[in-house]
Amino acid sequence: MNQSIILKRNIHSDIKLHFPRTSNINHPDFNYRITVATVSVLHVFICQLSLSSQLFVAYRNGRVDEAVSLGFLLCWIGGDLTNFKSCYLSNQLPIQILTAIFDMNTDIIILSQFMYYRLKNHKNKMIFQPQLFKDSITREKVRLSLWAVLCLVYIPYSFR
Repeated sequence: MNQSIILKRNIHSDIKLHFPRTSNINHPDFNYRITVATVSVLHVFICQLSLSSQLFVAYRNGRVDEAVSLGFLLCWIGGDLTNFKSCYLSNQLPIQILTAIFDMNTDIIILSQFMYYRLKNHKNKMIFQPQLFKDSITREKVRLSLWAVLCLVYIPYSFR
């Protein structure tokens, strides 16, 4: 039995798309689809494992900011955020959306680890100088707060 779906562009033309049934285990495409799905899921977990080693080494050393800069992290988060947004809005395959969600979660973990160790390692630096208030706030803290505000503003408005 030939299954076809007719999509109507306008009144005068029809497009026929043929989709073979592949739910049958004996069908030649069935093994191919199972293999593709397995490799896709394996790819997601291997990517997560490669990033988990970075998280573990940073945890063991107690320093993240020597290897990764904040600008790089924010660009990376922006790229993964636009990847997730495009996958979601263009109705991509669920494995692609799942990969984008995993990437976003990993980015959030890396950024939070970066901020935690940055603040922990700089806790001895004073915010306010007791003599004069002209240099009361360090340039680095202003830069970090601006990036945090930009991220908080960008994330909610990127889903519109």
